Amino acid sequence: GGLGDWAGHVPEGMLKRGIRVLPITIGYSKHWQTGQTIDYGNVPGSHFLFNLDFDIHFQKKTVPVFAIDRGGAQTYLINDQDSGILYPGADNESLMQSAQFGKAAQALLKRLNEKPEIFWYQEWRAACTTMPSILDDPYFPATTKHLYTMHTSIRDALPTFPESWFDGL
Repeated sequence: GGLGDWAGHVPEGMLKRGIRVLPITIGYSKHWQTGQTIDYGNVPGSHFLFNLDFDIHFQKKTVPVFAIDRGGAQTYLINDQDSGILYPGADNESLMQSAQFGKAAQALLKRLNEKPEIFWYQEWRAACTTMPSILDDPYFPATTKHLYTMHTSIRDALPTFPESWFDGL
């Protein structure tokens, strides 16, 4: 699981089997273990593509988008400087990170003029924050399929949230 698989092994394997894939992931601004700021312009194999505009909570936001080429697949990395770290510790902060990323990913697909036949959401945050936004967007066909996978099915490892948190997403 994780970014290494999503940005590397999975797309490479799918392409080898003739499946076109368009991976999109978040580029957290800080390393999740060291807390050091990450400069994706200096990450080997990545390169800046463009700045992306999207709306979140009735405000316009602009984030840089980088690309990492892996086995013939170009993985899009949305580098939100406000994203913090992968595991921020507060579940409500994780949900807000994911909601913001989902809106950016949706805008990226539109900018790329892509309408995937299948959306694959890896992890609970993408499923509960990105999928509803995609489903409500008339840009994407109603016939689009949605797949949700996660790292674990162990109930104790999955967070629970007060229903009121979802109102802010």
